[in-house]
Amino acid sequence: MRPETNIGSLQAKLSVALRQWLSTRPLYTDNGGSTVIPKQHVVIVPGGGGIQTLQLEAGAGLSFS
Repeated sequence: MRPETNIGSLQAKLSVALRQWLSTRPLYTDNGGSTVIPKQHVVIVPGGGGIQTLQLEAGAGLSFS
């Protein structure tokens, strides 16, 4: 990512793209899953200690391999 990149703007654009993609996935939208799509969002954090913080905040539902 470039130093001059506006993180807030990028997060917003990626969040819209994520929501649009999720809305096309039957496995996600079946059985009422579409009700949580508006709550989904992308958070960009520094690559150093930010990932551990994000995992702690997000809980068991988030894992990185």
